[in-house]
Amino acid sequence: MMRRLFRPNFEFEHQLAAGNSPWQLPKKLAQVNARWAHRVIPLMSPEDYLWLPEIDLLDDESRRRLTSECALRRIILLPTIDDVESASGEIELIPWGWSQAMTQLATKNGWTFSAPLLETVEWINSRGTSFQFEEKWNIAPAGCRVIHSLTDLKEIVTAQDETANWLVKAEFSMSSRERLMGRGRTLTGNDQNWAEHRLNNGQALYFEPWLDRVAEMSIHFQIDTNRSVNRLGCTHLHTDAHGRYLGNVAVAKNEEAEFIRQWQVSCEQTSAFVEEAASRGYFGPLSIDAMRYRISNGTLLERPLQDINGRFTMGRCELERALSTGELTD
Repeated sequence: MMRRLFRPNFEFEHQLAAGNSPWQLPKKLAQVNARWAHRVIPLMSPEDYLWLPEIDLLDDESRRRLTSECALRRIILLPTIDDVESASGEIELIPWGWSQAMTQLATKNGWTFSAPLLETVEWINSRGTSFQFEEKWNIAPAGCRVIHSLTDLKEIVTAQDETANWLVKAEFSMSSRERLMGRGRTLTGNDQNWAEHRLNNGQALYFEPWLDRVAEMSIHFQIDTNRSVNRLGCTHLHTDAHGRYLGNVAVAKNEEAEFIRQWQVSCEQTSAFVEEAASRGYFGPLSIDAMRYRISNGTLLERPLQDINGRFTMGRCELERALSTGELTD
């Protein structure tokens, strides 16, 4: 009997950024894995395994809640690799996102896995890819730039208005991590060190103005190995004033047609990108975040490819949770 083993490697983008370099999970990211592990449960089925070696980093109450939720869903919680090795039957690894670390883990332990080429995974999750398609399709917000050197960054920041807020994002940034937030023409020593470290490692960085956000949403897809695309649904995306993730709310089926009409540009462009991703051989979960924002003259615009995530996402988990509970039925 084949059992699915879910591994919530929320450090996925850090693994991609490491490339072929050895990867060790820092305690700070291990704590993230532990704290958010319960969110993957809606993706799982009874008798699936949830492997969480960071479980000891949870406080007693959080551990009890996770254990209770797994028991309620008949999910088998495995804290150590020894527990995994002693589990009966064949195992298929299902990570949060595919990286070299995950494929090596599966190979080392003799687990079954089905992963797209890592070059394709890196391509789809790279900030450079969304930047390229925004430029190609003429949908980039004004002022977006690619940074190849510290000199580039200094020149761009020096040219900003003194009251302008801006962001610099790393090649594999995620949520509100791996980014700089700045204002005006100020670039601190810490900012320069952050940028220089990543540039010296061969990464490009991406500058963008801070947009006057009106609303955000996510569209969730699953691409099969035969390249067929299935749009699963949409979620509202909520972030705080600094762009940090707060949560998702799934769009009900009887509201979806109107929601898609309101976000027509984003829906069309995301669908076009997903078809492109499938044609390049990517398969698996794919979620894309879009934004509606206001420019200085009051006009509302959409940013369809704000974030492209070739992995599971919190929004996908919330969509699956809402679908499984029947909350989205007409």
